[in-house]
Amino acid sequence: DVVSIPNRNLVVIARPTGGELAKYHKDNAPRFTAPEYRNFSLVRLQIEDVLDEVSVAEDKLRDAYQDRLNEFTVPELRTIKQILLGTEADAQKAHAALSSGGPFNKVAADIAKLDPDSTELGELSRRQLPVPALADAAFALALSSVSQPIQSDLGWHILKVTKISPLKVRNFEEVRDQLQKEMAAELAVDVLFKLANNFEDALGGGDTLSEAARKLNFKVIRFTGINRAGTRELGKPVAGLDPEALRVAFETEENYDSPLISAGESGYFVVHLDKVTPPALRPLDKVRSQVRDALLTEKRAEMAG
Repeated sequence: DVVSIPNRNLVVIARPTGGELAKYHKDNAPRFTAPEYRNFSLVRLQIEDVLDEVSVAEDKLRDAYQDRLNEFTVPELRTIKQILLGTEADAQKAHAALSSGGPFNKVAADIAKLDPDSTELGELSRRQLPVPALADAAFALALSSVSQPIQSDLGWHILKVTKISPLKVRNFEEVRDQLQKEMAAELAVDVLFKLANNFEDALGGGDTLSEAARKLNFKVIRFTGINRAGTRELGKPVAGLDPEALRVAFETEENYDSPLISAGESGYFVVHLDKVTPPALRPLDKVRSQVRDALLTEKRAEMAG
């Protein structure tokens, strides 16, 4: 058996004096030191910002539709049941029983010793049936009818079609918005690349980050009091700040712009570092309760030992 007795339950410690707190605060300065904080401005050049400026000609959309017609075509599907038998004699016997009105699952159980689940092949397209003879037979059957026995390397098959979902082709109007969005996104990559070059040229020509952003209609997002962990004082999380932008902000010198950074498929971003607040010991009056708790914990541990 294990009994855990916290140190705080063993002894009563007098409240630390102001002098004791001040000394402990000074002697353990790293524990009560605020990390480096940075203020920075962020401009994101994103695909979504230029999508509205990109239009795709109607004839281009129709050409793309024809080129991708297979993508918008759902083949005919059939839900198929099967009885698989080892000999032709058993196959003929099963087929005769089915032709006389015998229920498919009962014939499968009586002659092939198959349970109902074993007869289900599921909903399949012609291409999903690997044996051509089976595919031809299945897709020639009328709904609810059964095939003649078909031989394959696996044995003798009798098929039944229980559902037919006909071939469906989505028409141009149904997929027009999808095509417009996808093709516009492809064109927007080139548009954004040109804008990114213009943005770099503006910065290189002496514009501030805000001035360059205003000229090209991009938004400047400002972050203040951010530490390397991406939080503010007391660990408050920061919305809208991704790890890569944070990393760049802490690699950029004060009053300088970062290079134009690729953010993958989403676009680019630039950071301007506005201000660096170096690490500093927090004043005792702001951390008095933390200092007192730490000192009491240490004293209790010493006396309990």
